[in-house]
Amino acid sequence: MTLGRNDAAITANFIEGLTLEGPIGHAARKVVYCLRMPTDEHRVKVGISWFAKGAVDSLASLQNAVSNIIASS
Repeated sequence: MTLGRNDAAITANFIEGLTLEGPIGHAARKVVYCLRMPTDEHRVKVGISWFAKGAVDSLASLQNAVSNIIASS
């Protein structure tokens, strides 16, 4: 398994030759990670954290894009 900021590669041991890469691999890794957490409460807390981080990162990207458009005008 390799990790990146918004992409990853994950290989399933039970399916020969299957490797998920990029955003799909990243999402699959998060699903597997979440399923292996010990309690539902922990899964919810981590899921909310991932959602909040994704929302903040998206807003930051939007802000940068708008700033670049305004600066180039």
